[in-house]
Amino acid sequence: MVAKYKQSHGVEAIEVEGEWIIVHTKNHTVTKLNETAGYIWSLLKQELTMEDLMKWLHSEHSAFESVMKNDVERCVENLQSIGLIECNEISVEKHDIIDTICIIQ
Repeated sequence: MVAKYKQSHGVEAIEVEGEWIIVHTKNHTVTKLNETAGYIWSLLKQELTMEDLMKWLHSEHSAFESVMKNDVERCVENLQSIGLIECNEISVEKHDIIDTICIIQ
């Protein structure tokens, strides 16, 4: 199973002086994110795996990947727990004969 993350529906955001204000209209909540968490959230306009997200962030920042990975995973868990992002689990099967990946939802 591969987890793919994306922004939740009904969520609007604005960036103000390096901080992000996220309004979740369905849950009637307002959340303030720091610049890093807001940037991670903004990348999730498209559905990304943790590996994809790490590639984006690593190309932007020269931080050590192992240290950054723990922080990013914790941030994604927090964003998911408060309903700002959604996680879809998909099955991935690899067929050795033709060496293709089949995604089943």
